[in-house]
Amino acid sequence: MGFRTARVGAILGDGLIAIEFEKDSAGRDVYRITGACPSPHFPATADAPARLSQPAELGSSYFEESYQQLLPRSTPIPPDALRGARNGPHPGVDAENKVSGTMSVSWAFTRS
Repeated sequence: MGFRTARVGAILGDGLIAIEFEKDSAGRDVYRITGACPSPHFPATADAPARLSQPAELGSSYFEESYQQLLPRSTPIPPDALRGARNGPHPGVDAENKVSGTMSVSWAFTRS
């Protein structure tokens, strides 16, 4: 059995944010936030070739989506501000190889 070698790469460039307003299964107003960033640029090493960065793309390996977030009853759509947070295990957690970590995402969107 082989071991995976961690690679470190820079993430540079523009990201994408999408805010979607919808109704949940109970008919309540909710929103969902999706964010994407460019893929990392990995320089060449003795064990692996370079891997160039790719632009941010929703649905790629480098995006995160929030769970549906409930809007307060009297909130207009779109609201003047959205604030919230999501915390959980990092997607790269690998207990077998003793890789652990958490990911915290918070947001505060306001109209300009």
